[in-house]
This record gives sequence, C-alpha cells and structure tokens, in this order.
Amino acid sequence: MKQRTLKSLGSVTLCMILALVSLTAGATMTATIDRNQMTEFEVLTLTVRVSGDGVDRPDFDPIERDFEIINTQTRQSSSFSFVNGRQTSTVYTDYILSLRARRLGELTIPALYLGAARTQPIRIQVVETSAGTSRQNRLVFFDTSVDTPETYVQGQIIYSVKLLYADSVSGDFPPPPSIENAVVETIESEKRYETTVDNRRYYVLEKQYAIFPQRSGTLTIPREAFIGTRGRGGLFSSRQRVNAVSKPIDVSVLPAPAGFSGQQWIAARNLELTEEWSATPVLKVGEPINRMIRLTASGVASSQLPPLPDLTPDTAKIYADPPELTEFVNENGIVSVASTTVGIVPISEGELRLPEIRIPWWNTVTNREEIALIPARTIQVLPAASGATLNPPVPTSEGNSSIPVVAGSGVWSWVSLVLAIALAGSLLLWWRTWTHLQSLRNDETMASPRTDLHPDEPGIFGRLESACKNGNAAAALHALRLWAQHRDGAFNSLRQWAAGKDTTGLLAEIEEAEQQQYARDSHGDWQGSDLLAYCRELRRGEPGKRREASALAPLNPA
Repeated sequence: MKQRTLKSLGSVTLCMILALVSLTAGATMTATIDRNQMTEFEVLTLTVRVSGDGVDRPDFDPIERDFEIINTQTRQSSSFSFVNGRQTSTVYTDYILSLRARRLGELTIPALYLGAARTQPIRIQVVETSAGTSRQNRLVFFDTSVDTPETYVQGQIIYSVKLLYADSVSGDFPPPPSIENAVVETIESEKRYETTVDNRRYYVLEKQYAIFPQRSGTLTIPREAFIGTRGRGGLFSSRQRVNAVSKPIDVSVLPAPAGFSGQQWIAARNLELTEEWSATPVLKVGEPINRMIRLTASGVASSQLPPLPDLTPDTAKIYADPPELTEFVNENGIVSVASTTVGIVPISEGELRLPEIRIPWWNTVTNREEIALIPARTIQVLPAASGATLNPPVPTSEGNSSIPVVAGSGVWSWVSLVLAIALAGSLLLWWRTWTHLQSLRNDETMASPRTDLHPDEPGIFGRLESACKNGNAAAALHALRLWAQHRDGAFNSLRQWAAGKDTTGLLAEIEEAEQQQYARDSHGDWQGSDLLAYCRELRRGEPGKRREASALAPLNPA
C-alpha cells in the first residue's frame, strides 16, 4: 500500500513537471524597440511579447549591463481566429520596459530566454546630444552640483538638484538620492523660481540635500531622472513625452587623519560647547542647582554628535537627563543641537571642582583639529541652611581646655530631624526647579515646532532597512530616530522610546548599535538584521500615531 502511494505521488509530480515544461516549451517570445538610435538623455521603450497562458516572467536582469530599467509595465491581451470553421485563441502578455543607456556608444539588448523560447539580440546606438538639441533648445533638463569636491568621512556635502523646464510639464520630481554607506537629509524640500539661460526663460524647481558619507573612498551621487509630459491634453492639443537625465557626481571622501586626538571622530563646519545655570552658581549643602550643557554643531547629523564625558565630581551627586537632540537648517546646511540638563546636589561644604568638558573635532573649513571646551571651574559650597553642627566642642570643668564630646541620644535625634527636614526641603526645591525647566522646554517646543524633514514614512523606513542591511550603525540609528519621531512624536532618546514598546529585545539592539556607533575603527562589525526584524515587527503590529501622505505638487508653472 505504501509503495502504491509513493508511485501515485511520483506520477502526479511527473505530470506537473511535464505540464510546466510543455507550457514553457510551447511559448513564443519576441522583442521590439521604438528606435535603434538614441541620445544619452532619451528613454528607449522595449516591448517583450510572450504568447501562452500561465507562463513564467522572463528574466530581464541581463539588460541592466548596458541599460538602466526605469519602469516595467505588464499588459495582457488575446486574439481569436477561425480556420476551417474552428475557433482558436492565443493569449499574449506584453512586458513594456523603459530603458536608459548607461553610456555612449554601441550597446546591446541581449537575448532573453524563457524555456526553449528566446529573443534576438538588438543593437542600439547611443550618441551625444547634437547641437540642434543642445541645452538652450531642450524643454527640460537638470542642473546638479555639490558645494565641495572633497570632504572627510562623516563630513557634510550639500547637493543641489535643479530641474529647469521651459513649458508647462507634469511629472514626479525624483526622490532623494539613495547612496550606499551615506546618510541623506533633506535641506530644501521645494523651491520654485524663474531664471534665464542663454536668453531663454526657464521655470526652476530646486531641492537641496545634505549627504554625510560614512566611509572613505569615492562617493558617487547617482544621476537624476525625470520622465513627464508636456501639454495639458484635450480635444485640440496632445501630450508630448519629455525626459531629462543628469550626470553622476563623484566626491572624494578622506579618512580621519591619523593624528586626530579625539576618542570619537567628528567633522563639522563649526562646533561649540556652552553652559547655562538655572540660578547664580552659589551652592549650599543639600540644595540642588541645574546646569544645562549645550553642544551645537554645524554640518553634522544629530546621530553623529558625541556623548558628553563623565561629569560626576567627588563632592556632589549628579542627576543628568538624557540628551535632547534637535536639528534645524540654515545657510550652511544641517545644524544639530544636543542639550543635556544636569542637576547638581552638593553633599559636603568646601570646594566643588567641576572638571573641564573637552571635545576634539575636525574643522572642515580650515582643515585642522580644534577643541570645543568648557573650562574646569571651582565653586565654593556653603554649609547647609540649618547651620547644624554634628559635633560641637563642649567645655569641661577642668581648666579652660575643651575636648569634643559625643552628644547624647536626645541631641542626635534633634540633629537628625533637622537634617532630614533640610534635605527634604532641598530635594523638593530641586524637583520644583527641574519641573519648571521641563515645562519651559516643552512650551518652547510647542511654540516653535521643528519642521519635519522627512514626511515620507515608507522612504524613512526604506533608509532604515538599507542601513541595517549594510551594517551602518550610525545611519541606522539616525533613520530609526526619524521613523520613530514620525510615528510616535517627540521623545528624548531612542532608549526611552524603545523602553515603552512591547517588542522584546529592541532596547538591547539599540544599545548595541549605539556602542558600535561610538566605537572607533570598527566599520562592518555590526549586523543590523535583528534590529530590523524588531522594527518590522513593530511596524506590522502597531500602526503609528501619525500617517502623512506624500505627494509632490505638479510642475506646472501656472
């Protein structure tokens, strides 16, 4: 019985294989193009027709050796014929591919295979733009540029993309560039104006990005592509397809200099350390005071800001809040700010020495190392307000000499009570001061909300996926912070955000990524697959509080 069952299963499997082979073997496939010669700025249309119902999709990967596949559309149709009174039908599947040439010269669309069916290779001649179709005569073209041809790893590159069009056109502006081993921030989301090029007026749509390379070497910014239509269509007018392609841009990325003295590499246009006090720094034992330390860096992503060193003195207790990270944009690109509030409670009178805060950084403008510094300072700590003395000298009956005498239990009870009341009052005063500062900070945040530089949730999560897959801890943490802020609103730190989630292990993965981010000479050691898995689980199981649809405005100048 068992052998008969196995034979039956084998027969069914063999029949299925033979059926699939017969379907593929009976299919036919043809490939046609709309022209054999094109310029470097044009788009070629390749149509691959496959006959037969239920056949597989051809493999188009060989095409990408010479061409970039911009878009693929699928369309099905069928035809009927009558021969000697008998009706036959044929099902066709058309694959319509939009191709852009990767270089000049004679290129080839290779033969495509599907079982026994194959297409013939097609030769395409790609030529330079002629004088008759030069820039001043084109309807639409790109003007791309960077502010520097050379920078250091993690240094800022400002990338400008301008789309110039001479007539009413519609289409989608290209998304932010996707660059491996780089963090990309949007600086200017949309800027429209008019300009004149070679005595011809053009409308301009401009966007700007800040790019932070995470590895040394050559960073290639891929070319931009625009495909749109000219005209509004209708009864008496037709729509014309227009397209534009920019050229890729290479930027040389230098490694951190060997003589850099800092523990963590940071490249910036400018970096400053400042401090503010909640009151005049006159300290008393048990009375708290708040010290706010602010690190401001120009040309640096917030994910790349270094942590502050240990600020704990020997004669005081320290209560430090997690740093609050913010970003804004000015004429120099991204400006990141890390603000940390430190509560200081002296525990003994005398001198309280606060150590210096010293952060080495590399100035990308002057090309040299500099030091951001808050000098060490010494503050005199006064006795507690109660003025209680634990061991007062007590005079004796013999002579004028005095020796310290331990007070009785009754005296100690009163001393302990006074000290407890003073300490409780001091802690209450510190708590009220801290709460007031937090309230002021929240009011300031509500009055001046930071512009959301990344309204596209799928785009942000895509960058998180890319960074995790590439093992780039800094880029992954940056993308994770943006994605988490987008769905859940503002928070102080990623650790605080992760602690409020039910996903087990997310906090541990964030801590591991932060350790990798601040480690030196450890590129490629971090694996982001576990962090990505937790984020995907969170994304599937708990929809975010905010969902924003992202749509670009039409390019029509009217």
